[in-house]
Amino acid sequence: MKELSQLEDIFNAPSSSLVVFYGRRRVGKTELSKEFVKNKKAFTFLWRRKVKNFYCVIWKLNLGP
Repeated sequence: MKELSQLEDIFNAPSSSLVVFYGRRRVGKTELSKEFVKNKKAFTFLWRRKVKNFYCVIWKLNLGP
């Protein structure tokens, strides 16, 4: 998958990076991020916007070996 390859390149770069997924609903953003962080030391943060309310959810924290 092209997107996973691009994320791997960013992940393996010597500098720090922040990757933001945004776009229409139900196109696979969450599944792409879940697949990418599988078996990696990673911090994933999911921000959902609701009508008149904003709330943030910590979605996955995987910093172990």
